[in-house]
Amino acid sequence: MLNPESLERARASFPVLGRLEPELVDHVQTGGQEVQMPARSWLFRLGDRCDGFGFVIDGCVRVSISSESGRELVLYRVRPGQSCTVTVSCLVNKRPYPAEGMVEGHLEAISIPRALFNDLVERSPGFRQFVLEIFSTRLNHLMELVNEVAFNKLDQRLASRLLELGPVVSMTHQELAGELGTSREIVSRLLENFADQGLVTLGRKRIAIDDPSLIERVLGGR
Repeated sequence: MLNPESLERARASFPVLGRLEPELVDHVQTGGQEVQMPARSWLFRLGDRCDGFGFVIDGCVRVSISSESGRELVLYRVRPGQSCTVTVSCLVNKRPYPAEGMVEGHLEAISIPRALFNDLVERSPGFRQFVLEIFSTRLNHLMELVNEVAFNKLDQRLASRLLELGPVVSMTHQELAGELGTSREIVSRLLENFADQGLVTLGRKRIAIDDPSLIERVLGGR
C-alpha cells in the first residue's frame, strides 16, 4: 500500500493519475507499492516474468538488448515522468522480458500489479490513452534509432551522442559502445582520433568536449 506522500509525488509526475476517478485512485493507493533501488542494480533481466507496471518518480532506467557475443545496444532510457514500453508490451502479451533494465542513479518509483494495470486500461479512457501514447512516443524514438544505426556513419553517431551527453561525459568507452551498439575497441579508436584532432580531451571515465562548435563539424556530412 502506498503512503499518501508517495501517491501525491506520483500524481505530480504523472498527470494521468491525477485525472483518475476517486475509486480508481483508491485502488492505486491500496494496490501500489513503493520501489527504491540503488544504482547499478537490475530492475529486470532477459527472460524475467513481468508482474507489474512502474511509474518512475526519480532516477533513470537504461533499457537495452545484448547479442550473444555480449555487445549491448541501448534502446532508450526511462526517466522521471515516464514508463517502460517493454514492460507495457510484456503485460499486454503476457510474455517475459525480451530486454534488460539497469538502474542508473538511485531509483524511486511506484509499481502496480498486472491485474490493476489491466483494470485501469479497461475502466479509464484517460489511462488507456496514456498507454497508447507510451507506445507511440517510444516507437518514434526507436525508428530514429534504427535510422541512425542503419544509415549514419559511426563517427557521426558518436559525435552526436557526445554533444547530447556533454560538455563532460562521465562514461567508460564500453558504456559509450553500448549507447551506439558497437564494440569498445571501435569507440576507443574513434575517441583517440577525436582527441588527435583537438575535438575532445580524454581522461579516466571522462570525455570533455573542449569546443562544441569544433565537434559539430564531424556532423557536417549528414
